[in-house]
Amino acid sequence: MKKGLLKRLKTDAQPVPESEKFIDLGDISIEGLELEGGAAGMQLRVAEVSTFEDIGPVVDEVYKGNTVLVDISALSGDDTATRRIANELKSVSRDVGGDVAGVGRNLLAITPNGVTINRSIIRGPE
Repeated sequence: MKKGLLKRLKTDAQPVPESEKFIDLGDISIEGLELEGGAAGMQLRVAEVSTFEDIGPVVDEVYKGNTVLVDISALSGDDTATRRIANELKSVSRDVGGDVAGVGRNLLAITPNGVTINRSIIRGPE
């Protein structure tokens, strides 16, 4: 009697040794690797905000010249707090000459001076 396809795959498959399942990035040496243009002066930071008081560190990061992606999903039911935080971040972006935009329903992106947010969406081929 012939084995079914799934049974053959299960019995014929050789177990993958543990050492080949994952690459330990700690074992990879990147000494001597230089990025074009040197080290980045700006970072992309991610923040979670659940109250208006939580935006202080976000504002600090933008003033330091970093872009911040702000997760406001904890405020999804509080339209007043969401609007208040969005207005404060708009004010900060105007103050530093940056930009702010919503990304989906629960994320805000705020950028420092000289960085704009392109609002067109990149889509795959149709």
